[in-house]
Amino acid sequence: MEIYIEGSSSDGRLRCPLKSAIVAYFIEFCDLSICELFTIDSTQETLFTVNCLKAKDTALVPSEVHNCLSPCLISSEKLLIHAGLCSILRKIVKISEQHELLGRKGICLKACAEVSVWTKFCEIDFPNTITSLLAGGWSEEAMKDLMKFENHLRDPPIVANAAKHRRAALKRGDSGGDLEHLFAEGIAFTLTDIVLFVCWSYLLVKSDRLKEYPLTRVLSWYQRVAAMPRIRSTCEKCGVPITNVTDMIPCTEMSSFAKDFEHLNVRYLLHCWSFNQKLIDLFLFWQDNGISVPWNDLPLALHPSEGELPASRTERKCQQLENLASVIVSMATDSDIIVDFCAGGGHLGLLVAYLLPQCKVILVENKEESIERGVSRVQKLGLKNVLLYQTNLDYFRGSFTIGTCLHACGVATDLVLNSCLSQRASFVICPCCYGAIYDTHTVTYPRSSQSQLSYEEYLSLCHSADSYNKSNKSIAKNCMEVIDSDRLQCKEASGYFVRLCTLEPSSCSPKNNLLIGRLSS
Repeated sequence: MEIYIEGSSSDGRLRCPLKSAIVAYFIEFCDLSICELFTIDSTQETLFTVNCLKAKDTALVPSEVHNCLSPCLISSEKLLIHAGLCSILRKIVKISEQHELLGRKGICLKACAEVSVWTKFCEIDFPNTITSLLAGGWSEEAMKDLMKFENHLRDPPIVANAAKHRRAALKRGDSGGDLEHLFAEGIAFTLTDIVLFVCWSYLLVKSDRLKEYPLTRVLSWYQRVAAMPRIRSTCEKCGVPITNVTDMIPCTEMSSFAKDFEHLNVRYLLHCWSFNQKLIDLFLFWQDNGISVPWNDLPLALHPSEGELPASRTERKCQQLENLASVIVSMATDSDIIVDFCAGGGHLGLLVAYLLPQCKVILVENKEESIERGVSRVQKLGLKNVLLYQTNLDYFRGSFTIGTCLHACGVATDLVLNSCLSQRASFVICPCCYGAIYDTHTVTYPRSSQSQLSYEEYLSLCHSADSYNKSNKSIAKNCMEVIDSDRLQCKEASGYFVRLCTLEPSSCSPKNNLLIGRLSS
């Protein structure tokens, strides 16, 4: 097993970006000895230092590493690559069998940054803020991120069996039996505490500027974590500074993490107003008579029934796969690289890999259980043209010629379209979960400059598109048309020839739009 992080190593001292320092610290914390740790050239400022005898510089970087953002981990069989800070750390926890760090039900930092404000804060926003502050970028905006964690700790922790814990608190004599936010995710120490502790440790060395800000709960939390013997011994080995914080400053009221979701509260409409006719002019039905897959001639492991899919959904899933696979096969040429984003257990990607053995197929999926099912199916099928990445879809940066996804949720569809645009790749995409669309740090709506809709109107259409039932399915379909036409107009402006089609039969899914695009040239 190999782990690659950005930075450079000299005499057991690693100089690196913050995320690399967190990985090196965590490897030492877990006493992980069954991996090789390599450093690669950094694309970021190397402001952080950590003692790490395991780290070795290398100039021979595998192509799989170049295909994604670091840090990344390559499995021993070279079939599966994990990329992204949270994905790597969760994998290290499982390898070292210290599952308690993943919290109750093992879901600590499991959700990807695209859908979880908390994961985004821990994996992207907060490390970036610390790096910015230490580089001299002390701004009010950066300090707001520090206060987000302060206010998060002020909120009552959300825990299972809360009544049981309150009774225990009363027995201990705690006032009112209220639960205290002892650690980042509640009352138990988890992986999240380690990530944030390393960030704060580097920042608190320059604590003079922090005295202006009310960080009472952060400082209490920091002292609590720093007092843990294993944390302290790991800091000593790694040379990560521990600051003695004794000044407890009164806290003032500020908004908490929950407020980040307020912009999603839009009115839910069951009707749709008239819209720009140009958008509907793009709406075409796809009537290709060649939509078929010879399921009876294929290995059983390729059939959706083998991917832990309920029998009631198998026939419709087959029809969905036939639509997308037929288009991909018709446009693919020898040596194409095809990426199945949001691949799940590999229903679509593995089918395409089998039908196109001359092409390379890459599966990108964030869910650990799904990607593990995909690995098992690849091994069962003996496919040699497949590579799997367990990572956020926007962390994959490899070259490819065709991008596809079946029922990518909400914003994920636009992230896939952006990835295809960045590689000038063709795309075959079936969107889903229109109600989960909202502005993010990488995608804003409407997508096309030709759209005459406001953001609020656009979100209302998105929610209406998800109101699919017998009484208003035509309205929902019209809303889907507007949203997907807007997406395609955005790509048409970038030089793509685009088509908006409907899956056949349309009854195979309520979300039955199919977006097809290839460069006009």
